[in-house]
Amino acid sequence: MLKKILISIVLIVVIGGLAVYAESAYFVSGINGRGYKLPMSSPLVSVYEYNICKNVQNENLNYGAFIPTNSSSEWTSVINNPGQSLSISSCNSANNQLDWTVANNGQATCTFGNWSSNATFDNKGATPITLTLVSGSHTGMGGNATYSSPITIPAYSTKTTQIVSVPDAGATVTTPYFCSHAMDRIDTINYTYTDPTTGQQTVAFIIEYQQ
Repeated sequence: MLKKILISIVLIVVIGGLAVYAESAYFVSGINGRGYKLPMSSPLVSVYEYNICKNVQNENLNYGAFIPTNSSSEWTSVINNPGQSLSISSCNSANNQLDWTVANNGQATCTFGNWSSNATFDNKGATPITLTLVSGSHTGMGGNATYSSPITIPAYSTKTTQIVSVPDAGATVTTPYFCSHAMDRIDTINYTYTDPTTGQQTVAFIIEYQQ
């Protein structure tokens, strides 16, 4: 989910129906159809929502942008009123071989003193697809995470797998198997893979730990 993101200083400006955030905004492409956060001067991102595919790029040199896709009307509004900072063009991501969703709308769960999050990948094609970790980083509590990589999805199959694991920051020697339920933390995880039809694609997740 994109809720509960804590940013110490946030400048919000409304441009053409878009909420535009300061550069501290987090980049995510494809969390359960909730929305997409693009950093300033972002790379080109293919957004396929509600059977409409567009390549989107934030060309603003000072601010990131948030693209809401909770409904088809929100996505259509962005397309029709992109504002001055967004560049929007047609794309063909509907032909991508791989689909994905993240468990619990991006909210990590804690079991036996360990936080984790799973993602489900659906390979619709005749060739296996392998995702490779490009970057993984976090803000907030806790130590370094373990990010799964590589992740291979066999041809014509669906695979659910853990993408991140983090020891609970509140666990102690005497209570190592209890979760503190107070992990104020966000992980941003980026993968790439090569689609047989559409070339290199980016899969990015943002995971929250605070309950």
